[in-house]
Order: sequence, then C-alpha cells, then structure tokens
Amino acid sequence: MLRSLVILAVVLLWQPSLALASTSSYDVASNLFLNSFEVVAGFAAALMAFASARTYRDGRLGKGMTWVAVGMMIMAFGHLILVVRRTANFDPLGFLGTTGSILAFFCAVFASFIASALGFWLIRRASSK
Repeated sequence: MLRSLVILAVVLLWQPSLALASTSSYDVASNLFLNSFEVVAGFAAALMAFASARTYRDGRLGKGMTWVAVGMMIMAFGHLILVVRRTANFDPLGFLGTTGSILAFFCAVFASFIASALGFWLIRRASSK
C-alpha cells in the first residue's frame, strides 16, 4: 500500500514538475501548487518526526529525534517564509527591516541545521552504546 502511494506521488507530482521545469519559459518558483506542496510536505515531515520522537521518548533515541524534529520544524517555517516571499511578494520578516529580515532568516537556517545535526549526533551516540 505504502509503495503504491509513493509511486503515485512520484508520477503525479515529480514527473510533471520536471516536464514543466524543462521548458525555458516556465518558472518553478512562481508555481503556487509546487510551492504549496513544498510547505505541506515540510510540515508533514516535521510532524512525523515529532511523532517518532514521542514514540522513542522513553528510549535512547528520543532526545536525538526530538532535536531532529525541532530542526525540521524550523526549516518548514523557513520554507513557508520563502514561499510567501516568492508568491505573494511579501516579506513576513519585513518588520525587521531589510537587514534584520536577512539576518533573522540566516539565524533560523543556522538554527535548523544545528538542531538537526545535534539530533543526528545524539541518535548516533545513543545507538553506539
């Protein structure tokens, strides 16, 4: 069942996207469907990571999985900000000014990478004991 759903997702989403992106006049960044799907998929992955972390919370992997989930959630919000910037020509961090917006986004990206890296390191450390 799961395999069929994955194949269906690839056929319905990935192949048309590649076909549309291969034409020189098509701009993937302005496609509302693809951008919306990116945000939904990011939040769905982050929610699944939190569900896994909750399952593992009493075990050795729980702490690491929680940090991975936090990193994924920060990244999903970052993608939401990028999509709003691309499709609505509006900067949700604009109240910080141009420089503040760039710095805040950079800090969020850095925090998502650090949280995910820490989580994977904790998982690796816990699994090697």
